[in-house]
Amino acid sequence: MTSDAVVTITPTSTFETCPRDLTVLFTPGGTAGTLAAAVDPETRAFMADRGARAKYVTSVCSGSLIPGAGGY
Repeated sequence: MTSDAVVTITPTSTFETCPRDLTVLFTPGGTAGTLAAAVDPETRAFMADRGARAKYVTSVCSGSLIPGAGGY
């Protein structure tokens, strides 16, 4: 995912391979991708599940819409 500030964040796992218990759950900002992710049922379920156990749930700018949609 490339942010509006042209910072690229490359995931190293999928929803299925991501560890259940995370120290940090971070969501980058963006525009179209962020809005699409915030209404995607699979993304929302992932955020709710991992966010419930993560020590820190954090985001940058519009990325806050995604954990918010997942209940965080």
